[in-house]
Amino acid sequence: MKKALVLSVLLLAGRGLGAQEKPGGDLPWIFRGIIPGGHRGKVNSVYYDGQWLLSAGEDGFLGIWDPVERRALLRFQLSSLPILSIARRPGSSQIACVEDEGLGNCRISVWDYRSLEKLFTLRFQDPVQNVGYSAGGSYLTISRSGQTGIVLVDSETGEELLNSWNIPEEFPSSSTFAVTGRTEKTMLVYSPQGSLSYWELSGNRALRLAPALDDYGFPLNFEAPEELSSLLLFGNNRFLAGFDSGGLVVLQADTGLELDRDRSLSSGKLAAWGDEFYCLTIAVSPGGRRSGNAVFSGREGIYRFALDDFGNLVRKGFYPFPVNTVPSALALVPQEENSPPLIVIGAQGGELLPLNPASPYSIPAPLRVKKQTPIREIAAGREKIAFLAGERALGFIPLDFLELKNALFLPLENDGGYTRLSAVELPGDEKIEDRFILWQDRSPLPYPSLRSAETRTILPLSGNSGPNPGGPSARLFPLRSVSALGEQGLFLDMGGNVSVISLADAEIRYTENSAGSMDAAFIDQDSIILGKGSSGEPFLMIDTRTRETVPIPYPAAIGLRVYRGPSGTIYGAAVEESAAGLRTSIIRVNPREPANPFRLAEYLGEDAELSFAEAEGFIASTQGAVYRPWGISLERGPAIPLQITGGDLYFVMLDGEGGISWHNPRTGEMLALFRLYEDEWTLSIAGSGLLRGGIWQPR
Repeated sequence: MKKALVLSVLLLAGRGLGAQEKPGGDLPWIFRGIIPGGHRGKVNSVYYDGQWLLSAGEDGFLGIWDPVERRALLRFQLSSLPILSIARRPGSSQIACVEDEGLGNCRISVWDYRSLEKLFTLRFQDPVQNVGYSAGGSYLTISRSGQTGIVLVDSETGEELLNSWNIPEEFPSSSTFAVTGRTEKTMLVYSPQGSLSYWELSGNRALRLAPALDDYGFPLNFEAPEELSSLLLFGNNRFLAGFDSGGLVVLQADTGLELDRDRSLSSGKLAAWGDEFYCLTIAVSPGGRRSGNAVFSGREGIYRFALDDFGNLVRKGFYPFPVNTVPSALALVPQEENSPPLIVIGAQGGELLPLNPASPYSIPAPLRVKKQTPIREIAAGREKIAFLAGERALGFIPLDFLELKNALFLPLENDGGYTRLSAVELPGDEKIEDRFILWQDRSPLPYPSLRSAETRTILPLSGNSGPNPGGPSARLFPLRSVSALGEQGLFLDMGGNVSVISLADAEIRYTENSAGSMDAAFIDQDSIILGKGSSGEPFLMIDTRTRETVPIPYPAAIGLRVYRGPSGTIYGAAVEESAAGLRTSIIRVNPREPANPFRLAEYLGEDAELSFAEAEGFIASTQGAVYRPWGISLERGPAIPLQITGGDLYFVMLDGEGGISWHNPRTGEMLALFRLYEDEWTLSIAGSGLLRGGIWQPR
């Protein structure tokens, strides 16, 4: 069915998951009836908001937990990058996340964690040392170790109110900690060069910063230890704790005067509790055991500290870590009145563990999760979806998700060592069963195989028959891309070798080396199109009968992707240079008029992992912003999209959590979400609740 081509775009923020819905109350439908999984990798930050525990880490996900029921409530991907820390805006459900872009660059994204909506994003080309909110929540304070040292941002709009253009010259060139007073009229700033200074904030939209003066007109600027880290303000803002080369140190916040230090603790995470604070020691031992590049001389665990009347540190408690746990984050949760708080630690393995101060040597059970088996690759035929999951599993589910109601058990089998899948496109209305090509993009072996979804028969595509032996699997290179049309398969390997092979008998019908090729797709039974890199010709059409080549004159540096949609329309994705920098574009190609490609959408930046597909004449992309008037958005799920495939009825998406979702191609609405676990599968259906079934896998 051919219709006017309209671009639909999968916005990373999407529609959200319902601004009126709250974790623990009326959960969004895709979370109801399930217990989410935990973090995959190190937990970098844990925060208690007065009701829920929030966690974030290297996997880019936000976890929301119920500390009373001791279980996960939901898990939602905020970023494809590691999240280094989170800060919460006082009195609201807004959080700021510091994301690591690498090479010292940082991105700060601000979200509402109850509506699951992104509010704004900021980027910085120098390391961000600390992010926090002002006491009343009006400003987001960003401390940097380079350039201007500090940025103040409007918490509602993301507008920069204070930066290099309006910061006085005497302000420290770098800062790693900044906090405002309750009235938001004064600000305390620490510089790693060894100073504590106070500043006055004035103005509204046009903020002004000036040194705070004492009664004699002198700036409030005090010496302090250099290179302090993990800074914490506690005791009604009277004291400042942190670490330097001499261990744990406590300062008087209004003068910088050093009160006391503990030299046995050289690094860790700190959390305030009224006039006390807790210190999580990352790795210490009585014998001075080496951990990383540091030698420690204390005991490994969590210390509870207070100050006596003379400002001396007093150890009031010690809580050892559970065996085989490597802690990485710390939060405190209130319990009964006048009782010590519940201590919750985030671990490098991804779990959250509650430690009960009343029985510090008991073995805690991690907060409850249900570990999801990630699906890592999908391909959609006319009636079946094939998928690869976990470490070595292959499975098939119906393209019509409602048919899963009849599946009590889902059979899985060994994937044979394959890493990728491609569906065989069936031209016309042929009524034959779906077939899929399994292939490997990391090694020349195993040979690609043709699989039937129904009979599970295997036809190895060795490509060694016919007049020109030496097909793709006989080469010394892994495969880069595979597509199929009718009875022919198109194979491109990492060495630039392009081959067309019969799916009936594995006979090679065309082979050629085209160095620098990035992707390949059929135009029709006799023609193919290549995406090229660094050749001056981003796209090249080839007649496989005559070997005639026709370049497509599109002004781009790289042809990233080529794709034949179910309607027979040919698309490409290219990386272009513009005045604003690199951009990634999706174009439509007419093989009859190759000189006139049409740009459908463009995105800022280069997206080497871009995935897009067609369904009912609409195109969906995994990219975010689109600068064209014909864009609609697909509703996103718990995780950022990784792969999109199209069919006659749906867009089918694979997300970063390893779930499969179905989408209406006209409205973008998510219709269902499939998850796989070790012992069962679940299918959440919009408006219809949750289906469950078992897993059957031969051993």
